[in-house]
Order: sequence, then structure tokens, then C-alpha cells
Amino acid sequence: MKPRSSDMLQLAILPAGSWRVLAAWLVLIICINPASVFAQTDADVAAVIAVVGRNNAEFDRAFQTWDMSGLDQYLTGDQLQRRIEEVTRARQAGGRVYAVLEDFEVLSVEFPSPDVAIVETSEIWWANRLSATVDSTGRSQSTQRYELWRINGRWYIAANDILTISE
Repeated sequence: MKPRSSDMLQLAILPAGSWRVLAAWLVLIICINPASVFAQTDADVAAVIAVVGRNNAEFDRAFQTWDMSGLDQYLTGDQLQRRIEEVTRARQAGGRVYAVLEDFEVLSVEFPSPDVAIVETSEIWWANRLSATVDSTGRSQSTQRYELWRINGRWYIAANDILTISE
């Protein structure tokens, strides 16, 4: 049954007292949890994109120098542990990765909660992987998803998943 326009008008017009109750609830929500209202500011969007950019800039350096001292400045949790393990394995195998980010595009930025951001990117990398048994060079295009957490006011990458990849 299709609603009549008079029914819609009746739903849209609340009694005068109802507006005050609605306004009071909105003020209460903003006062209790203001971050949920302001989570998607331009500053938040710029901050999460900057962390993803730093991750990509530092990726190559960690594998070339074996220096993992700054990883905890932009990675956290399982993602930090995973990167440390990847670099350690490469060092133990005598391997190196030389990687150049040739193209980077942010496809979307979402904030499913005040302290969580999801960034999807399209990335083109050129990489040379060297070890005692491997010498491979190639270019790959990937779509990646980064999950970032705000911890003590700073954003960190908590997860990084490759959604699609083509060589």
C-alpha cells in the first residue's frame, strides 16, 4: 500500500514538545561522545592518508637498511609484528627488496567508528627482490585496504590487506 502524502506530512511534523526532546538527545549525544560527531573532519582524512603515505615511503627503507626502529611510529598490533617478521626473515635469508611506488591513488576513506578508519588505495609498485636464490623484478598494480586505529590521538595502521593484484 502506497503511503498518502498526508501520511508523510503527518510523520514530518512533530508536536512542539517532541522537537525539544529530540534537541535534548542530540545535545546529550554530542556532549557524551563528541568524537563520533567530528570523526570525519578534513584533518582526520588528511592524517590517515599521511600515515598510509608514510608506510609506503618507509617500506623500501626497512628492507634495504634492516632498520626497524621507526616502524612503531605508524604501525601497531599485528601489522607491526608482521612487518618486523617480514624484514627479519629477509635479513636472515640475505635478501633485499628494492621497491618504488610509481602511482598512488586514494579510492576511499571511511570512518566506521570515531577511532577507526578504512582507506582503500590503488597502487602501482616496481620492485626488485634479491636473495641467494631469487632475483625477480616486476611491476604490480594492486588495490589495498588499510585499517587504521587512533591511539592516544595518533593514527596507526593496524591491518593492510591486498584486495586485488595484477602483474
